Amino acid sequence: MRIHRLLVAFACATALFVSSCALHRPEGFAPDSQAEAFNQRIQVIAIEITNRLRDFDPNDKNIAVTTFVDLDNIDEATSFGRFVAEQVGAELYKLGFKVREIRQRKDIEIIQEKGEFYLSRKSAEIMKASRVDAVVTGTFTIVGEEVVVSSRLIGVESGRVEAVGQMVANISQNDYIRDLLNRNSSRSRPVVKVRSGD
Repeated sequence: MRIHRLLVAFACATALFVSSCALHRPEGFAPDSQAEAFNQRIQVIAIEITNRLRDFDPNDKNIAVTTFVDLDNIDEATSFGRFVAEQVGAELYKLGFKVREIRQRKDIEIIQEKGEFYLSRKSAEIMKASRVDAVVTGTFTIVGEEVVVSSRLIGVESGRVEAVGQMVANISQNDYIRDLLNRNSSRSRPVVKVRSGD
């Protein structure tokens, strides 16, 4: 556990340094730098989940990451949600988690009741059969010119929230994020627009 904590501390310091660099780059950088800046924001989610773990040993248990969903339309997968899930899974793997490759399928269902998100009974059974101890699930919502992404690590057996993470990113300053959000706009939500002059 001590080595794991040292790795987390190092990852936190690295993420803060790189994020700081990304935020202070000159204007006119190529789209790749915007993708990199977004990835740095996603790292924050993985770090927060790791730092807020309760009785869950990532060296000892397996996790799976499901597609993040629009808070206003949790039944539909989007490009943005799939991308965030992929990146969160990769970052958690770098931090020492045992990540099982279980793609979001029709039979993996996240349901909402009284403001809380959890696995359906059938989905929990699928996870248990796949030897998954906890699932990372998350939502996103657009508030003004920002997208807020919230995530939680939920124990499959207990249904208990083991840890949470959140990040906020500015849509108007990042074409990469706006493009991901707009890919499914015809099916799920209005096109994300930026004020003239931005």
